[in-house]
Amino acid sequence: MFGLHCMGREMADRMMKTILLLLMLAVVLFFDWPLSAQGEESMDELMSGFDDQGTESPERNSDGSDQREIDDDILKGFDETIPEADTSDDIDRLFPSLPFSLSGYIKTGGVYNFDHDKPEDGETDWRGLSSFRTEMLLELNWKFSNSWQVFVSGKGFYDFAYEINGRDDYTNDVLQDYEKEVELREAWVSGKLTDFLDIKIGRQIVVWGRSDNVRITDVLNPLDLREPGMTDIEDLRLPLWMTRMDVYFGDWNLTGIAIHEIRSNKTPPSGSDFYPEIIPSSELEDLLSDVGISPSDLQSMMPEENMPQHGGDNTEYAVALNGTFSGWDISFYWANYYNDLPHFDVDLDAGFTWLWPDIPQLGLDFDFELKHARVNMVGSAFNVTRGNWLFKGEVAYFSGLRFYHVDVDIDIDVDIPGFSFDLELDEKRDKKYYRTDALLGIEYSGIDNTIISIDAANRYITNFDEILEYPFFGVKENEFQWFVRVSRDFMNETLTLNFLASIYGWKGQDGAVERFWAEYDLTDNIQLTGGVVFYESGELMNFRNIGKNDRLFFEIKYSF
Repeated sequence: MFGLHCMGREMADRMMKTILLLLMLAVVLFFDWPLSAQGEESMDELMSGFDDQGTESPERNSDGSDQREIDDDILKGFDETIPEADTSDDIDRLFPSLPFSLSGYIKTGGVYNFDHDKPEDGETDWRGLSSFRTEMLLELNWKFSNSWQVFVSGKGFYDFAYEINGRDDYTNDVLQDYEKEVELREAWVSGKLTDFLDIKIGRQIVVWGRSDNVRITDVLNPLDLREPGMTDIEDLRLPLWMTRMDVYFGDWNLTGIAIHEIRSNKTPPSGSDFYPEIIPSSELEDLLSDVGISPSDLQSMMPEENMPQHGGDNTEYAVALNGTFSGWDISFYWANYYNDLPHFDVDLDAGFTWLWPDIPQLGLDFDFELKHARVNMVGSAFNVTRGNWLFKGEVAYFSGLRFYHVDVDIDIDVDIPGFSFDLELDEKRDKKYYRTDALLGIEYSGIDNTIISIDAANRYITNFDEILEYPFFGVKENEFQWFVRVSRDFMNETLTLNFLASIYGWKGQDGAVERFWAEYDLTDNIQLTGGVVFYESGELMNFRNIGKNDRLFFEIKYSF
């Protein structure tokens, strides 16, 4: 009965979310602000009288002359524009233009979780206020010649919610990742070596592909995934130290990149409400109940990532060939890099020896790590525009993917009076996989102040095997996802309503995130943002336990 009750409650929640999302989508597509239309109509009515006066016959004097012509002659001198004194040279001498500019923003926002259940004893209570963050970004742009410039940016934040709620209620990993952070963002120098050769050195972001919603060929920069669904991809990329050179010839340019810094995705830490459930609890309870290990204990036992060293033989390489033509463009890519997603690496070496009358000896060496495999990618992307329509596509082929590495060496030798046993086991499983990713997308801008886009992507592992179906891998042979994005401007483009649905699986069975938000420009420098995010649990590992993370968010941002 309890299971049926939970299923009924879950189905009711899903239906309620679906109804709300449909209403939000209808607001974005069909709702219009009457104030702007009324304002234009009332202004037309007020001005209509002045427009009509221009059609009347001109006023005449008694002698038949046109009074307006006389007035024009009298005021003729006043119509001429008096040239102003040119003071720009004096101003430049007193206040010479600076060769650099400083810009950025300061923003403060809060997040309120409204769908969490009451936690078990000893677990973090994520209900209510989960974030109250102040963030600052500074950007320095120094152009010291017509061909060379320097750009440096840094960002930091502090989240007051942990002090407000009590820091003792959170794990150390959560406090370390979410409470505060200061980091150098982009820092590079760029310029022209010749008329056809540019160079750019430093920490930078390189965007490949055409989709704004999903990454197919865009593989160079890792992502900040600590708060999934809250931010678009363009704000999630993490910069890397690299050297980039661009050669231009006709409609084409060739880009060569050497990446010296090795970073991986920033993922939710242990204790976070987004931390993935490695093995579904129902299966885990039967497996570990006899040894007294709970699912939460297993989550905290996950090993640290073993990151490759920067530079040297670990340098990553990439090449892109881009062509831009009338109404369409195309790109070809190649990259040799470390996968941003780690794989399990297990190394077990055990031995037991008992040779009578010697004392039994036991040796055990167990190593469990998360490592990153070296991957090759070749791919292509294109855009085609036809009137109000934009068609886009991407395809990529990956080789060298790894999801596990297991090396087991067990040696047992027993020889005692009345019993003899000898066992040698040397098992190694280290398979490299191949995957083909493809995307097709369409964008329509034929409705006033409205943009509608739909992207559909599929990832297919060509040499899939049954071991990847184990729960702790969370890998599917075919992984399908599609995105719907709608954006519409109101009130002379000062208000923008947005809707984004990110759905995994044809019916969302693998998980989904839906976000509805509004952006309002209070002034040229101040922007208000607010919205709601809905999460749907699914079969993919990162979606197994996020269905109760629905939240409201609000933010005020001052740009300078």
